[in-house]
Amino acid sequence: MDVFSLVPVWVWPILAPLALANFIPRPKNKKQKSKSSKSYSYSLKKSVFTNNELVFYKELRNAASSYIILSKINMKDVLDAKNNQSAFNAITQKHFDFLLCEPLSCKPILVIELDDSSHNTDKAKKRDSDKNSACKSAGLPILRVTNATGLQEKIKNAIKPS
Repeated sequence: MDVFSLVPVWVWPILAPLALANFIPRPKNKKQKSKSSKSYSYSLKKSVFTNNELVFYKELRNAASSYIILSKINMKDVLDAKNNQSAFNAITQKHFDFLLCEPLSCKPILVIELDDSSHNTDKAKKRDSDKNSACKSAGLPILRVTNATGLQEKIKNAIKPS
């Protein structure tokens, strides 16, 4: 007795097309093909900071030497959206210019936003307001500055123990 005789005759019209379908070449998904076949070229930036940010960062290192300084950190890495997808979406593509953290635990202590003239547009004002609200909601102080003048004192005042 062969294997084929064990399968009832009425099953063959169902099994045959399914078996043959595995041998028919299928077109590749266009999205997969375009992603895998493209080769991108990159170059290294001279700095992760703009000139203004670099000058400010150098001053910040002196003013906040007892803290860990993180820069351009994504808001979602600092704030917990508490399983709220809308809240997560509101912060996922935004970053803080600078974040001061406790040296041993890396607990966020203070957000520092360097506000230059680009913050004068309506869109930027809305984004700044959203950042302010998110930080307030999380109990994370935010310091907005336009330059490094009096920075150490401003940081000290912003971090006041609660």
